[in-house]
Formats: sequence, structure tokens, C-alpha cells
Amino acid sequence: KKKRHRLQRELKAVEKIYAGTLDWLEQGELYSWVEAGNSPFTNPEQIIHEDGTPFDFIEWHRSARWVTVIETPAVEVSDKERFDFYTDRKTEQGSLEETRKFLRDAQSFLGCEILALMGFLKEKGLLYEYLRYKYKAYACQIEEEELPFS
Repeated sequence: KKKRHRLQRELKAVEKIYAGTLDWLEQGELYSWVEAGNSPFTNPEQIIHEDGTPFDFIEWHRSARWVTVIETPAVEVSDKERFDFYTDRKTEQGSLEETRKFLRDAQSFLGCEILALMGFLKEKGLLYEYLRYKYKAYACQIEEEELPFS
């Protein structure tokens, strides 16, 4: 609980530093980073300044190369095929670094989508209903899993 309070204080400090300059993507990524238990004063790649201090998350996010150049394949590849290519570790396809980058990009994209959907649900007054439904379904799933051991 202390860590969460510390992270929230740090988040407020970083938001103050970048007041008015964060776009929705940066803000969403920052919130996801902190929600995952990370300090907003650190970055996923542990990039540091010349003086040895770490880039904060926003500095890192702004310096990261987010636009990936994708060569147009001769054959159209589906998202599922691309995902399978990068996550099937039984084959020699794709280097580990390529796989990590693909999964980081996918995680960033999905994190932003989730934040956008949560914002939409909240705006429409449906967030509480969604959470109630989600946790009710989760509770039922746990009960079903525990039945054989009763």
C-alpha cells in the first residue's frame, strides 16, 4: 500500500512536469506503466542520461521509435499469423529481440485500447455495470473450478 501511494505521488509529480503536453497515448501509457507497479521516473529499457540518471517514462516514450517500417509482403499476412510467427518459440522464426519488440508494441496498443474503452464506458455511465458483470463472471469461474474439490 505504501508503494502504491509513493507511485501515485510520483505520477502526480511527472504529470505536473509535463502539464499540458501529454497526449492521450502518452498519458495512457504512463498510467499503464505506473499501474503495473513501475515508477514514472524509470523506463522499460533502462535508458540513462549521460550523467547516469534514468530517463523518466515520458522521455523514454518520446524518444522510442514507435513507427515500425513494415515491408509490404508478397502475400498478405493476418494478425493471427503474425502473432503466431513472433510467439512460436519452437521454430527459429524471428529473433528474441524482434519478438520482444512485437509483444511490447502489442501490449502498448492493447493498453491504450483498454483505457479508451474504460473511458467510453465511464462516459456512458456503464463502467460500474461492466465491472459488476466482469467480477460476477470471474466469481462464477472460480466457483466452478473449486467444485470438484468440495
